[in-house]
Amino acid sequence: MIIFLSVVPFLLVISGCDAAGGGCISGGCFGPAKEKEVVSIDDFHYTGDPVTFACISSSSQTAFFVAEANSKIPVHLVGRLDNGKGMSLFFLGIGNVVSLKNGLLFDFANEWFTVSGNNVCFISYAFKKTPSSGLFNDLDKMVTTRRFEYVAKLARDLITGIIEKGATRNFSLKSMSQVDVSGFSFGAHIAGRTCQYLEEKTGEKVRMLLALDPSKTPPILVSKPLNTIKKGHAKYVQVIHTSKVAGQWDRLGDIDVYVRFQPETSFFRAIDDKHSLSFFIHVATATKRLYLVADQNEKGKGTVIATEPMPKANECLVGIYGNFDSNIPGGKYVISLKNQSDVFWAALGKLSNNRIFF
Repeated sequence: MIIFLSVVPFLLVISGCDAAGGGCISGGCFGPAKEKEVVSIDDFHYTGDPVTFACISSSSQTAFFVAEANSKIPVHLVGRLDNGKGMSLFFLGIGNVVSLKNGLLFDFANEWFTVSGNNVCFISYAFKKTPSSGLFNDLDKMVTTRRFEYVAKLARDLITGIIEKGATRNFSLKSMSQVDVSGFSFGAHIAGRTCQYLEEKTGEKVRMLLALDPSKTPPILVSKPLNTIKKGHAKYVQVIHTSKVAGQWDRLGDIDVYVRFQPETSFFRAIDDKHSLSFFIHVATATKRLYLVADQNEKGKGTVIATEPMPKANECLVGIYGNFDSNIPGGKYVISLKNQSDVFWAALGKLSNNRIFF
Protein backbone atom coordinates (compact mmCIF):
# COMPACT_ATOMS: atom_id res chain seq x y z
CA MET A 1 0.00 0.00 0.00
CA ILE A 2 1.20 3.52 -0.74
CA ILE A 3 1.31 5.71 2.36
CA PHE A 4 0.36 9.25 1.44
CA LEU A 5 3.22 11.19 2.96
CA SER A 6 4.53 14.61 2.04
CA VAL A 7 7.33 14.72 4.61
CA VAL A 8 10.85 14.94 3.21
CA PRO A 9 14.24 16.01 4.55
CA PHE A 10 14.42 19.78 4.89
CA LEU A 11 17.60 20.32 2.90
CA LEU A 12 16.61 20.12 -0.73
CA VAL A 13 18.26 21.75 -3.71
CA ILE A 14 16.05 24.05 -5.73
CA SER A 15 16.90 23.52 -9.39
CA GLY A 16 16.07 25.59 -12.44
CA CYS A 17 12.77 25.56 -14.27
CA ASP A 18 12.02 22.94 -16.88
CA ALA A 19 9.41 24.47 -19.14
CA ALA A 20 8.63 21.16 -20.78
CA GLY A 21 8.06 19.36 -17.52
CA GLY A 22 6.30 22.02 -15.53
CA GLY A 23 4.81 24.42 -18.00
CA CYS A 24 5.37 28.19 -18.06
CA ILE A 25 3.59 31.44 -18.60
CA SER A 26 5.12 34.47 -20.23
CA GLY A 27 7.41 36.41 -17.95
CA GLY A 28 9.39 33.47 -16.55
CA CYS A 29 8.96 30.42 -14.38
CA PHE A 30 10.38 31.28 -10.98
CA GLY A 31 9.61 34.06 -8.61
CA PRO A 32 6.17 35.42 -7.71
CA ALA A 33 4.15 36.41 -10.76
CA LYS A 34 3.69 40.15 -11.17
CA GLU A 35 0.18 41.48 -10.94
CA LYS A 36 0.12 42.56 -14.61
CA GLU A 37 1.00 39.01 -15.68
CA VAL A 38 -2.02 37.47 -13.96
CA VAL A 39 -4.77 36.72 -16.47
CA SER A 40 -8.25 35.26 -16.16
CA ILE A 41 -8.10 31.50 -15.71
CA ASP A 42 -10.36 31.12 -18.75
CA ASP A 43 -7.85 33.03 -20.89
CA PHE A 44 -4.89 31.10 -19.50
CA HIS A 45 -3.33 28.42 -21.71
CA TYR A 46 -1.12 25.86 -19.99
CA THR A 47 1.46 23.67 -21.70
CA GLY A 48 2.69 20.75 -19.66
CA ASP A 49 1.76 17.49 -18.03
CA PRO A 50 -1.82 16.23 -18.30
CA VAL A 51 -4.10 15.85 -15.29
CA THR A 52 -5.41 12.38 -14.44
CA PHE A 53 -8.99 11.66 -13.36
CA ALA A 54 -9.62 8.21 -11.82
CA CYS A 55 -13.36 7.79 -11.32
CA ILE A 56 -16.06 5.41 -10.14
CA SER A 57 -19.57 5.89 -11.49
CA SER A 58 -21.04 2.37 -11.41
CA SER A 59 -21.33 -0.43 -8.87
CA SER A 60 -20.30 -2.86 -11.58
CA GLN A 61 -16.83 -1.35 -11.93
CA THR A 62 -13.91 -3.53 -10.89
CA ALA A 63 -11.31 -0.81 -11.52
CA PHE A 64 -11.03 2.94 -11.90
CA PHE A 65 -12.16 4.53 -15.14
CA VAL A 66 -9.09 6.63 -15.94
CA ALA A 67 -8.92 9.61 -18.28
CA GLU A 68 -6.23 12.22 -18.87
CA ALA A 69 -7.05 15.85 -19.57
CA ASN A 70 -4.91 18.55 -21.13
CA SER A 71 -6.51 21.84 -22.16
CA LYS A 72 -10.03 20.39 -21.98
CA ILE A 73 -12.05 17.62 -20.35
CA PRO A 74 -12.53 14.53 -22.55
CA VAL A 75 -16.09 14.11 -23.80
CA HIS A 76 -16.12 10.42 -22.85
CA LEU A 77 -15.32 11.28 -19.21
CA VAL A 78 -18.26 13.69 -19.03
CA GLY A 79 -20.52 11.06 -20.59
CA ARG A 80 -19.35 8.45 -18.10
CA LEU A 81 -20.26 10.67 -15.14
CA ASP A 82 -23.55 11.98 -16.54
CA ASN A 83 -25.68 9.49 -14.62
CA GLY A 84 -27.73 11.67 -12.28
CA LYS A 85 -25.58 11.05 -9.21
CA GLY A 86 -23.91 13.70 -7.10
CA MET A 87 -20.15 14.27 -7.38
CA SER A 88 -17.31 13.88 -4.89
CA LEU A 89 -13.97 15.23 -6.10
CA PHE A 90 -10.77 14.34 -4.25
CA PHE A 91 -7.38 15.93 -4.98
CA LEU A 92 -4.38 13.81 -4.05
CA GLY A 93 -1.13 15.17 -2.64
CA ILE A 94 1.42 16.83 -4.91
CA GLY A 95 3.45 13.70 -5.61
CA ASN A 96 0.73 11.07 -5.41
CA VAL A 97 -0.53 9.13 -8.42
CA VAL A 98 -3.04 6.34 -8.94
CA SER A 99 -0.51 3.60 -9.68
CA LEU A 100 -3.03 0.74 -9.82
CA LYS A 101 -6.49 0.88 -11.35
CA ASN A 102 -7.79 -1.74 -8.92
CA GLY A 103 -5.57 -1.41 -5.85
CA LEU A 104 -6.33 -0.34 -2.29
CA LEU A 105 -7.09 3.21 -3.42
CA PHE A 106 -9.79 1.82 -5.69
CA ASP A 107 -11.19 -0.23 -2.80
CA PHE A 108 -11.48 2.95 -0.72
CA ALA A 109 -13.07 4.94 -3.54
CA ASN A 110 -15.48 2.13 -4.35
CA GLU A 111 -16.69 1.90 -0.77
CA TRP A 112 -17.01 5.68 -0.58
CA PHE A 113 -19.05 5.57 -3.80
CA THR A 114 -21.35 2.89 -2.37
CA VAL A 115 -21.91 4.61 0.97
CA SER A 116 -22.32 8.16 -0.34
CA GLY A 117 -24.29 7.49 -3.53
CA ASN A 118 -22.03 9.97 -5.34
CA ASN A 119 -19.73 9.46 -8.26
CA VAL A 120 -16.17 9.62 -6.91
CA CYS A 121 -13.20 11.04 -8.82
CA PHE A 122 -9.61 11.09 -7.60
CA ILE A 123 -7.51 13.74 -9.32
CA SER A 124 -3.72 13.52 -9.61
CA TYR A 125 -1.60 16.28 -11.08
CA ALA A 126 2.02 15.28 -10.34
CA PHE A 127 4.73 16.30 -12.78
CA LYS A 128 5.48 13.33 -15.01
CA LYS A 129 7.51 14.36 -18.05
CA THR A 130 10.68 15.01 -16.10
CA PRO A 131 11.79 13.43 -12.82
CA SER A 132 10.94 15.39 -9.71
CA SER A 133 13.84 17.52 -8.55
CA GLY A 134 12.54 17.80 -5.01
CA LEU A 135 9.35 18.67 -3.21
CA PHE A 136 10.20 22.35 -2.81
CA ASN A 137 10.91 22.74 -6.52
CA ASP A 138 7.64 21.02 -7.44
CA LEU A 139 5.69 23.17 -4.98
CA ASP A 140 7.22 26.29 -6.47
CA LYS A 141 6.46 25.24 -10.04
CA MET A 142 2.86 24.46 -9.11
CA VAL A 143 2.36 28.09 -8.12
CA THR A 144 4.64 30.04 -10.46
CA THR A 145 3.43 28.23 -13.58
CA ARG A 146 -0.17 28.43 -12.33
CA ARG A 147 -0.48 24.67 -12.76
CA PHE A 148 -2.46 24.30 -9.55
CA GLU A 149 -5.02 26.81 -10.82
CA TYR A 150 -5.11 25.06 -14.18
CA VAL A 151 -5.92 21.77 -12.42
CA ALA A 152 -8.73 23.51 -10.52
CA LYS A 153 -10.08 24.93 -13.80
CA LEU A 154 -10.20 21.44 -15.36
CA ALA A 155 -12.07 20.11 -12.32
CA ARG A 156 -14.51 23.00 -12.61
CA ASP A 157 -15.00 22.26 -16.29
CA LEU A 158 -15.73 18.62 -15.50
CA ILE A 159 -18.58 19.57 -13.15
CA THR A 160 -20.04 22.25 -15.41
CA GLY A 161 -19.69 19.94 -18.41
CA ILE A 162 -21.78 17.27 -16.69
CA ILE A 163 -24.45 19.83 -15.79
CA GLU A 164 -24.57 21.22 -19.33
CA LYS A 165 -24.76 17.78 -20.93
CA GLY A 166 -27.70 16.74 -18.80
CA ALA A 167 -29.53 20.07 -18.73
CA THR A 168 -32.57 18.67 -20.54
CA ARG A 169 -32.98 15.57 -18.38
CA ASN A 170 -34.62 15.39 -14.96
CA PHE A 171 -32.20 12.88 -13.47
CA SER A 172 -29.01 14.81 -14.25
CA LEU A 173 -26.65 16.62 -11.89
CA LYS A 174 -28.47 19.90 -11.33
CA SER A 175 -26.74 22.06 -8.73
CA MET A 176 -23.65 22.63 -6.61
CA SER A 177 -25.54 21.32 -3.58
CA GLN A 178 -24.88 17.85 -5.03
CA VAL A 179 -21.11 18.42 -5.14
CA ASP A 180 -18.45 18.12 -2.45
CA VAL A 181 -14.76 18.78 -2.92
CA SER A 182 -11.92 17.54 -0.75
CA GLY A 183 -8.16 17.40 -0.94
CA PHE A 184 -5.11 16.25 0.98
CA SER A 185 -1.99 18.36 1.64
CA PHE A 186 -1.31 20.53 -1.43
CA GLY A 187 -4.42 19.00 -2.97
CA ALA A 188 -6.45 20.86 -0.33
CA HIS A 189 -5.33 24.16 -1.89
CA ILE A 190 -6.46 23.00 -5.33
CA ALA A 191 -9.77 21.85 -3.84
CA GLY A 192 -10.34 25.32 -2.43
CA ARG A 193 -9.55 27.01 -5.72
CA THR A 194 -11.91 24.60 -7.52
CA CYS A 195 -14.74 25.65 -5.22
CA GLN A 196 -13.96 29.30 -5.94
CA TYR A 197 -13.99 28.75 -9.71
CA LEU A 198 -17.25 26.78 -9.56
CA GLU A 199 -19.00 29.60 -7.70
CA GLU A 200 -17.66 32.20 -10.14
CA LYS A 201 -18.93 30.11 -13.07
CA THR A 202 -22.31 28.99 -11.71
CA GLY A 203 -23.20 31.51 -9.02
CA GLU A 204 -23.61 28.64 -6.55
CA LYS A 205 -21.46 27.24 -3.75
CA VAL A 206 -20.66 23.54 -3.50
CA ARG A 207 -22.09 21.72 -0.49
CA MET A 208 -18.76 21.20 1.26
CA LEU A 209 -15.05 21.87 1.04
CA LEU A 210 -13.04 19.43 3.17
CA ALA A 211 -9.36 20.37 3.52
CA LEU A 212 -7.17 17.59 4.94
CA ASP A 213 -4.11 19.08 6.65
CA PRO A 214 -3.44 21.73 3.98
CA SER A 215 0.27 21.85 3.26
CA LYS A 216 2.41 24.57 4.76
CA THR A 217 4.55 26.60 2.35
CA PRO A 218 8.23 26.77 3.33
CA PRO A 219 9.23 30.43 3.74
CA ILE A 220 11.44 32.20 1.19
CA LEU A 221 12.18 29.12 -0.91
CA VAL A 222 8.73 28.47 -2.35
CA SER A 223 5.99 30.65 -3.85
CA LYS A 224 2.79 30.47 -1.82
CA PRO A 225 -0.73 29.86 -3.13
CA LEU A 226 -2.88 32.67 -1.77
CA ASN A 227 -6.41 32.59 -0.33
CA THR A 228 -7.11 29.03 -1.40
CA ILE A 229 -9.01 27.86 1.68
CA LYS A 230 -11.34 30.14 3.58
CA LYS A 231 -14.88 30.54 4.79
CA GLY A 232 -17.27 31.24 1.95
CA HIS A 233 -15.63 28.98 -0.63
CA ALA A 234 -18.39 26.44 0.04
CA LYS A 235 -21.59 26.25 2.04
CA TYR A 236 -19.49 24.47 4.65
CA VAL A 237 -15.70 24.59 4.92
CA GLN A 238 -14.15 22.10 7.35
CA VAL A 239 -10.40 21.87 7.84
CA ILE A 240 -8.75 18.93 9.62
CA HIS A 241 -5.35 19.73 11.13
CA THR A 242 -3.03 16.89 12.14
CA SER A 243 0.53 18.20 11.65
CA LYS A 244 2.33 21.29 12.87
CA VAL A 245 5.34 20.40 10.73
CA ALA A 246 3.94 19.83 7.25
CA GLY A 247 0.46 21.29 7.64
CA GLN A 248 -0.93 24.75 8.34
CA TRP A 249 -2.07 25.32 11.91
CA ASP A 250 -4.04 28.55 11.47
CA ARG A 251 -7.81 28.56 11.43
CA LEU A 252 -9.09 28.68 7.86
CA GLY A 253 -12.66 27.37 7.65
CA ASP A 254 -16.07 27.55 9.24
CA ILE A 255 -14.88 24.79 11.54
CA ASP A 256 -11.27 23.77 12.09
CA VAL A 257 -10.71 20.40 13.74
CA TYR A 258 -7.40 19.94 15.57
CA VAL A 259 -6.41 16.33 16.17
CA ARG A 260 -4.44 15.39 19.26
CA PHE A 261 -2.87 12.00 19.75
CA GLN A 262 -0.36 10.15 21.87
CA PRO A 263 2.98 8.92 20.50
CA GLU A 264 2.85 5.45 19.03
CA THR A 265 5.07 2.55 19.99
CA SER A 266 4.07 0.41 17.01
CA PHE A 267 5.55 0.36 13.51
CA PHE A 268 3.51 3.47 12.75
CA ARG A 269 6.30 5.39 14.46
CA ALA A 270 8.10 4.94 11.16
CA ILE A 271 5.81 7.65 9.88
CA ASP A 272 7.95 10.69 10.51
CA ASP A 273 5.08 13.12 10.84
CA LYS A 274 1.32 13.01 11.41
CA HIS A 275 0.54 14.67 8.08
CA SER A 276 -0.83 11.50 6.51
CA LEU A 277 -3.18 10.90 9.44
CA SER A 278 -5.66 13.37 7.94
CA PHE A 279 -5.91 11.22 4.81
CA PHE A 280 -6.61 8.08 6.81
CA ILE A 281 -9.22 9.93 8.87
CA HIS A 282 -10.92 10.70 5.57
CA VAL A 283 -10.74 7.08 4.44
CA ALA A 284 -12.25 5.85 7.72
CA THR A 285 -15.03 8.46 7.85
CA ALA A 286 -15.95 8.68 4.13
CA THR A 287 -16.58 4.93 4.13
CA LYS A 288 -18.45 5.23 7.46
CA ARG A 289 -16.23 2.58 9.01
CA LEU A 290 -15.62 5.04 11.82
CA TYR A 291 -17.24 8.20 13.13
CA LEU A 292 -15.33 11.01 14.82
CA VAL A 293 -17.06 13.75 16.80
CA ALA A 294 -14.97 16.79 17.76
CA ASP A 295 -15.58 18.96 20.82
CA GLN A 296 -15.49 22.74 20.81
CA ASN A 297 -14.27 22.71 24.41
CA GLU A 298 -10.49 23.22 24.37
CA LYS A 299 -10.19 20.56 27.09
CA GLY A 300 -12.63 18.19 25.39
CA LYS A 301 -11.68 14.84 23.98
CA GLY A 302 -14.36 14.20 21.40
CA THR A 303 -15.77 10.79 20.55
CA VAL A 304 -14.61 7.94 18.33
CA ILE A 305 -17.28 5.32 17.67
CA ALA A 306 -18.37 2.85 15.01
CA THR A 307 -22.07 3.73 14.96
CA GLU A 308 -23.54 6.93 13.58
CA PRO A 309 -23.68 9.53 16.37
CA MET A 310 -25.96 12.44 17.16
CA PRO A 311 -23.60 15.34 17.89
CA LYS A 312 -24.59 17.48 20.86
CA ALA A 313 -24.37 21.23 21.17
CA ASN A 314 -20.79 22.44 20.66
CA GLU A 315 -19.86 19.21 18.88
CA CYS A 316 -19.35 18.54 15.18
CA LEU A 317 -19.11 15.47 12.99
CA VAL A 318 -15.65 15.20 11.49
CA GLY A 319 -15.39 14.52 7.78
CA ILE A 320 -17.29 14.70 4.53
CA TYR A 321 -20.72 13.96 6.01
CA GLY A 322 -20.64 16.88 8.40
CA ASN A 323 -23.26 19.60 8.13
CA PHE A 324 -22.98 23.25 9.10
CA ASP A 325 -25.88 25.49 9.98
CA SER A 326 -26.80 28.28 12.35
CA ASN A 327 -27.18 25.81 15.23
CA ILE A 328 -23.51 24.80 15.09
CA PRO A 329 -21.03 27.35 16.43
CA GLY A 330 -18.12 27.95 14.09
CA GLY A 331 -14.56 28.00 15.31
CA LYS A 332 -11.99 25.62 16.72
CA TYR A 333 -12.84 22.03 17.64
CA VAL A 334 -10.61 19.30 19.05
CA ILE A 335 -10.56 15.53 19.11
CA SER A 336 -8.07 13.37 20.99
CA LEU A 337 -7.10 9.97 19.60
CA LYS A 338 -5.90 7.51 22.19
CA ASN A 339 -4.16 5.49 19.52
CA GLN A 340 -3.37 6.80 16.08
CA SER A 341 -3.22 3.24 14.81
CA ASP A 342 -6.96 2.77 15.49
CA VAL A 343 -7.69 5.21 12.68
CA PHE A 344 -5.24 3.44 10.37
CA TRP A 345 -6.81 0.06 11.06
CA ALA A 346 -10.29 1.49 10.51
CA ALA A 347 -9.13 2.99 7.22
CA LEU A 348 -7.75 -0.39 6.20
CA GLY A 349 -11.05 -2.09 7.00
CA LYS A 350 -9.92 -3.90 10.13
CA LEU A 351 -13.01 -3.01 12.16
CA SER A 352 -15.98 -5.33 12.26
CA ASN A 353 -19.36 -5.53 14.01
CA ASN A 354 -18.94 -2.12 15.63
CA ARG A 355 -15.88 -3.30 17.50
CA ILE A 356 -13.13 -0.73 17.93
CA PHE A 357 -9.70 -1.72 19.13
CA PHE A 358 -9.19 0.81 21.95
